[in-house]
Amino acid sequence: MFVGFLRVRATTQSCVPPTLAAQNSLNYNKKCTFLYFSFVAISDLGKRRLPRDGDMTEVDDKSQVPLVSVGFILIPEFTLSALAGFADTMRLSADDSFKSQQKYCAWTIMGVDGKSVKSSCGAEVAPWEPLRYPIDLDCVVVIGGLVEGHSGIDPRILEYLRQAHNQGCVIAGLCTGSFALAYAGLMEHRTTCVHWFHKPDFERAFPNLRCVTDTVFYKDGNCWTCAGGGVAHDVAAHVIEQYCGRARAQIGASGMLMTSTQGYRSPQPHLEADWFQDIADAHLRRAILVMDQNIRHPLTIAELAAKAQMSKYRLQRLFQKHLTVSAARFFRALRLAHANKEVLYTRRQFTNIAAEFGFSDASHFSKCFAETFQLTPSDARALPIEAALSKMRVAVKSAPVVVASMLEGHLFFSSQIDDLGPSGRNILKDDPVSTDAHQ
Repeated sequence: MFVGFLRVRATTQSCVPPTLAAQNSLNYNKKCTFLYFSFVAISDLGKRRLPRDGDMTEVDDKSQVPLVSVGFILIPEFTLSALAGFADTMRLSADDSFKSQQKYCAWTIMGVDGKSVKSSCGAEVAPWEPLRYPIDLDCVVVIGGLVEGHSGIDPRILEYLRQAHNQGCVIAGLCTGSFALAYAGLMEHRTTCVHWFHKPDFERAFPNLRCVTDTVFYKDGNCWTCAGGGVAHDVAAHVIEQYCGRARAQIGASGMLMTSTQGYRSPQPHLEADWFQDIADAHLRRAILVMDQNIRHPLTIAELAAKAQMSKYRLQRLFQKHLTVSAARFFRALRLAHANKEVLYTRRQFTNIAAEFGFSDASHFSKCFAETFQLTPSDARALPIEAALSKMRVAVKSAPVVVASMLEGHLFFSSQIDDLGPSGRNILKDDPVSTDAHQ
C-alpha cells in the first residue's frame, strides 16, 4: 500500500505537443491548460521535494525535502569551473554541517544517451541520469564554454529547454550556455548577457537578438544568463536565495570564501583589465561598460547617462573627477582603440571603419586617429604590425593616465592576435582594399 500525495502544476501555453510532457498532460483547446501530475510517496520524501506555495517551513531531518532542485546540462567543450563553482556553492548550502547531503538543495547532471561530455580543458563528465521531467526541477542550468561546442549540441536538448521553460523552470545559461538558450528560441524579445570576448560571436549567430556586456549576469523573466565561469558562484547564490532564503545562500557563499555576491547590476570585468579594475567607482565602471557595449552605435552623452542610470551632470563629474577627461573624449579614445584593430588587421576601407565607429567621415577619423596614435591610418597600415604598435605605444603615453593605460591595454591585446595570413591581416571579401582619398 502506498501513502503519499498527488502533486499538480497547471500552466497555460501553446499546444505544441512536447515529447517529454505528453505523458503527464491533458489538453483541451488550441491554447491549452496543461495539468502535470506526479505522485510522491511519503517513503520518498528524502529524495524528492514537496510542492511549494510560498515559503515552506522546515521539517525534521527524516522528512526534509530539498527546497530547490537543479538539473545541469553540459554542452560539448563546456567550462569545467562553471560546473564546479555552481555545484559547490549548492553543495555547501545543502545541509547544516558541510557534509554534502542534498537536504535543502538537490542537483543532478543530465544528458542524452548516457554519453560523457568533454570539457574545454579535456576532462570528461558523465551524466548521472537522462533528461528528467521538468516538473521535478526548479532550475535547469546549461553550461557552455568554447563557442565551437554548440555545433555539436543535440536537438533533444534544445527541445527539452523549450519544455522546461514552458513549465516555469528557471533556465540559466552559464558562460556560452546563453547561446544554447538562444538556439532554443528562448531569448526572443529578451536580453542576453554574454562575455565581452564573445559578443561578436553572439551577434554573428543571432543578429536580431539583444545582448549586453556591461554586467556579470542578467535576469530576464525565467531566463538567466551570465558572462563567464567565474560568475557561476554568484548565480548559484541567487538561485539558492530565491528558493531557500538569504540565510541559506549566505552559508554557501561563506563556505566558498566569497566576501560578497555579485548581482545582475555588477559591472563585468573589462577587456585588458588592469586599468579598469583600478577604477573604484562602480557607477563610472558601468558607464564605461555601456560605452564599450555601444562601441559601434555611439551614444550622445545624454543617452549614455540614461543607460548608465545617472544624470548627465553626474556622469560628466565622475569622468572629470576620476579620469581627468570628459566623457566624450574618453568615448572617442575607446572607439579609436577598437577601430585601430580594424586598421591594423584588415584591409577594410577607412570610410567604412569611420562610419562603423561613429566618425563623420574618413577625414574626421584620420584626424582623430593621428592625434591619438601619431600615425595616420594609412601610415599605420603600411608599416609591419609590430612596428606600428611600437610607435603607437610611445604616442599614447602623452594622454591622460587612465586613457593612456586603456589604449596601451588595447595595443597589448592587439599584439596577441594570431596572424590571419602571410601579412597578419584579414582581407575581407566584401570590403576591398581601401582607395580612400583621406588615408
